[in-house]
Amino acid sequence: MTKQFAQLTSASVLLFLTAICLADDTDIYLNGGGGLPAGSEPMVIFSLDYRPNLASTACSGSECNTLIAEGYLPAAGPYTFFDVIRASLEKVVDPLEGVRVGLMLNHDYQNNCEGPGQTDCSNGGYIAMGFAPFLAGDTNGAKAQFNSILANMPLPQGNQSHSYQGKELYFELFRYLSGQGIYNGHNGWTDYGTDNVDNLDFDGAAYAWDTGIESGPNYRTPLNAAT
Repeated sequence: MTKQFAQLTSASVLLFLTAICLADDTDIYLNGGGGLPAGSEPMVIFSLDYRPNLASTACSGSECNTLIAEGYLPAAGPYTFFDVIRASLEKVVDPLEGVRVGLMLNHDYQNNCEGPGQTDCSNGGYIAMGFAPFLAGDTNGAKAQFNSILANMPLPQGNQSHSYQGKELYFELFRYLSGQGIYNGHNGWTDYGTDNVDNLDFDGAAYAWDTGIESGPNYRTPLNAAT
């Protein structure tokens, strides 16, 4: 099951280490006393391949015993691949602290829907959750927000699935990191099988783009410790 799961579903992770002036590369791991200065924590961002088979059955009970026993899956199955991904990510982020974590997702794909100001169509990718500190005890609610976005996303059945637009997704991430203008971030009019009457921030507000990382038409770069 593990091999099949790895082949049929995927989530990608990027790790960014913000620079510490006049420090060796290993100092980020050896700074044991007072910890890292605020704003210089490692940054990790997850992306999800929202493909149709996420709605398929991944296990009917015994294969998921560990996640069930630890409370990350309900006692009764069956469980979809999306259930297992969400439970696994929840388990991964539970003990994390001292890092900043984000989540990026693809919009639905349509031709001739590129760049800001588009309406009634979808393309590219968006930042569902900007980098937020993961703290012990989740005192700032960042882990709960991360899990809530995934929990509220519908199962990708029929035309709800999204093509994995890698270069467009990472281009949007680059613009976020560098504090440039929002490009495809708001092009989500037909996402998740909805009509094109309202945009994603209305039809799927629980898993739409993170407005907290925006300032007007631009992103607020997370590389500035003050943001």
